[in-house]
Amino acid sequence: MIFSNIYVKLVSVSYLQILRRRERNDKMHLNHKKKSKEEIFSVIGLLVVAICWGFGFLGLRYVDGLPTFYVQAIRFGIAALALAAVFFKHLKNVDKELLKAGILIGILMFACYVCATLGIKYTTASRTAFFSTLGAICVPLLNFVIYRIRLTRKSALCVVICVVGVYLISMGGSASLGFNIGDAICLGAAFFSAGQIVTIEKFAKSHDVYALTIIELATISVLGFAGIFVAGEAVPRALTGLELGTLILLGLVCSALCFILQTTAQKHVAANRVALILTVEPVVGAAASVMILHETLGIVGWLGGLLVVVSIVLSEWSPDPGPKLENDAE
Repeated sequence: MIFSNIYVKLVSVSYLQILRRRERNDKMHLNHKKKSKEEIFSVIGLLVVAICWGFGFLGLRYVDGLPTFYVQAIRFGIAALALAAVFFKHLKNVDKELLKAGILIGILMFACYVCATLGIKYTTASRTAFFSTLGAICVPLLNFVIYRIRLTRKSALCVVICVVGVYLISMGGSASLGFNIGDAICLGAAFFSAGQIVTIEKFAKSHDVYALTIIELATISVLGFAGIFVAGEAVPRALTGLELGTLILLGLVCSALCFILQTTAQKHVAANRVALILTVEPVVGAAASVMILHETLGIVGWLGGLLVVVSIVLSEWSPDPGPKLENDAE
């Protein structure tokens, strides 16, 4: 009788342990499925961002006649006000740390735009496009310098393929390898853009992404208005219907929608992957120029676009489980 009681207890305990283990495994499986689903939607969101920004370059042609800082001030002002109107309840979550983070991210993005605008005055448009989109290199570099996170071999290969592709799109295989002051300024734009991506990754996972994005966009707008006075830009008294419509479209789609998608996506996708996915932008920009503006790209340019796509597909085909620290094994 004693042995039978002991046996029953042992069986009961073992059965409970099996049930608990199964329940724990089921929870892990559900969490993995949920994470994978969120990750997939985040990658899709980033691709939408890259496509919108690619077409956005065409939109900027319609406001070429307007002062640079004026365009930034109005565009990002519209974006900040639109998001604040929709997500005003989230502004209650703003604390000192979130406010500082949003302002820092906004300053980095504003500096990126300033560098790209200044750089094109001292170099060619194609070289500006190339150096300004080198975030695929700058993000991993900043991650290593700041957080000692290093690339895996597969990620490094994807970055190299991507950079070669962007080079072929931007320069059409030109052998001009000189480096001038304009190139350096545009490279600065890439570093500031990379800083924005790395900083968002740090704060997006622990802060309200809607409030963070609103503060970022509002900061860019305020700095744009400040830039108008510092640069002594002449503010236009009236806008044409096309200019006003373009500014509204840039504000609502290429700024409000895109920046909220980027910030939300970075809760689930590592910064290195984000930078790589966003390099679809020049591919879309080149394709849009061919389709809408009837520009010619050439075989070399199309090959570059193919390489960018290949690098992203390779990166997303069984992506790395996460960043590796300097001392981790390969």
